[in-house]
Amino acid sequence: MKYLNILYNRRGFSLIELVIVISVIGILSVIAVPALRGYVDNRNLRTAASDLSAMFYQTKEQAVAESTEYRIVFTAGTDGNYQILRCTNIGLPCGGFSAIRTIQFSSYGSGIVLSGVALGNPVQFEPRGTISTAIGSVNLANSRGSVATVSVSLTGRANVTLALK
Repeated sequence: MKYLNILYNRRGFSLIELVIVISVIGILSVIAVPALRGYVDNRNLRTAASDLSAMFYQTKEQAVAESTEYRIVFTAGTDGNYQILRCTNIGLPCGGFSAIRTIQFSSYGSGIVLSGVALGNPVQFEPRGTISTAIGSVNLANSRGSVATVSVSLTGRANVTLALK
């Protein structure tokens, strides 16, 4: 009976219990951090591809709404980007373009690069909403080797395909 009272009145944790809990947390952290980093890299790639797809749609809609030509111009490399250009001299063919917006791929996190453009560069949207270049795709990659392909049809419809690692 006296032994049970001693166990009942005991408060706090022993040093051994604390060391075991800290060791378990350390082991779980070593396992979880690389997996979390991979998740973040793939999420950034997915976001960049989704935003590019949405930009194709928005540019198409602007071309139709304003009845003027728009272009999306891609720049490859580690500091790659794409620009949205609007026709400044209305008429066919357009006499000149001015940049409306520039989107850096690095804004989606480090390691997102434009790995290939299998489209005409620039992609030009006509006033009726179609693109004047061939059907093709834009490839984005991250530091893990995952690839996102944004395919564009002649009607300006974009589709995203992911190959995640």
